[in-house]
Amino acid sequence: MQNLNQQSATQNDTNYSVKITRNDYRDTQINLNHYKGFKVSYLSPTNHKGVRISITDLRSKKKVIISRGSEDSYRDDAIKYITEELGATVKGFVSDEVLGFYLILIDDFDKGIFNREEMTLDQYHTMRDKEYTNRVKNGKITDTEEKYVQFDKDYFMKLTGAGGSYKAKFI
Repeated sequence: MQNLNQQSATQNDTNYSVKITRNDYRDTQINLNHYKGFKVSYLSPTNHKGVRISITDLRSKKKVIISRGSEDSYRDDAIKYITEELGATVKGFVSDEVLGFYLILIDDFDKGIFNREEMTLDQYHTMRDKEYTNRVKNGKITDTEEKYVQFDKDYFMKLTGAGGSYKAKFI
């Protein structure tokens, strides 16, 4: 019985409410959850490219195309990308079988696809730490404090254009 009560309490946690005046002029309060959405579309293979998935952040209108998945699993691959690469917790999804896409829903509006030319310092730190972890995991860097500090300097210089071709500004 305790699980049922916990589940009910969780279902009642909302982050948005709407006040509606009914036909009998009585007000009704409706509690909802406001989510951030990602449109996920399957891209068929071409002569030069394999199966791809298009993921569009519906708030920022920025898009990323990832090269993985199949027509049967592209929703799950997109959910994996959103959770692992963006660090978001997926709260649900909507399927549009007629137009052939999914909407993946999250409740953290700070997570999403961002333009690497303009990023917050937190976004830079997330991107830097992920890249450092990948390089350590692949044996390209030994994980020491000195190596981390040097990597941070080099990576920052690469992103800002001083010592690299990529120019980012922090907002």
